[in-house]
Amino acid sequence: MLSICREFDLATLKQHFGRECRNHLESALYTTPGRFFVKHPLAGMVIYKDEFVQVHYMHRPPCQLTAASEGNIETGITITGTDSLVLFAQTEHVNHQTFSVVHDAAAAPVLGPPSNGDSRSGDFVFLEGGRQGMRLLQGDAPTSMVVCLAALPRCESTRHFSLRTSRLAGCTAASVTDSRLQLIAAALAHLCGNGAVSSLLDLSHHPTTFVRWSALRALYQVDAESASTRLSEMREDDPNDEIRNLAARSLEQG
Repeated sequence: MLSICREFDLATLKQHFGRECRNHLESALYTTPGRFFVKHPLAGMVIYKDEFVQVHYMHRPPCQLTAASEGNIETGITITGTDSLVLFAQTEHVNHQTFSVVHDAAAAPVLGPPSNGDSRSGDFVFLEGGRQGMRLLQGDAPTSMVVCLAALPRCESTRHFSLRTSRLAGCTAASVTDSRLQLIAAALAHLCGNGAVSSLLDLSHHPTTFVRWSALRALYQVDAESASTRLSEMREDDPNDEIRNLAARSLEQG
C-alpha cells in the first residue's frame, strides 16, 4: 500500500489535476471519472481504482479558516471494514489520534483510549480494517493525504462510534453489494404483506453476518413474531459467535 501511495507524488498529482482541468475547459460535456466527496472539513476525490485497491486524494484546509471549535457538538469516528494506509503529502505538521476497537464477547465493542501522534510530509499511518481508525486534530496548517484502501474488506461491517461515550453508534456494510442488500432490507421493512416477510426471512439466512442481522432488525418492524422465532434459531445455530451472543441478549431483554 505504501509503494502505491508513493506513486502519486506531488508531480504526478499536479499532472493529474492539470489534465482534469484542461479536459473540463475544453469540453462542457466532459465528466471527471473520479468520484468527488466532501465530509467537512475534508474534501477529496478518487484518483485510482482497480480490483485490488482504491486510492483517494484528500485535503483539509487550515481549520481556523473554516470552522469554530467543536465545543459540545457530538462527534464520532468511523472504523472502516477495509485495511487502509494514509500517506501525508504537503503537510508541514499535523496532530492526529488513532483509536482501536476493544472487543468483548460479553458486550458490544467499544473504542479504546486514543493514541496521539504527529506527522508531516512522507509519514504514514496504517489502519487495520475493522479494528483501527484515525481522526485529524485541529491545526492552523493545510493537510494533504493520499489514502490507499483495500478493495476487499477484512471486516464485514463499517462501525461508527461516538467519541464522547466510546460506544457503538451504528453500522453500515463494508462492501458495496452488502450495502445494497442492507438498503433493500430497510426498504422491505416499510412494505406490508407476506412477500416482505418472506424476503426478509430469506435475507436473514444470507452468508454475510451483517446482512443477516440487518434483515432480522428489518423483519422485527414488519412481523415481530416471525423475528422472535428467527432470533431463537440464530441464538442456537448461527455460525457467528457475535450474532449468537446478540441474539441471546436480545431475547433476554425481551
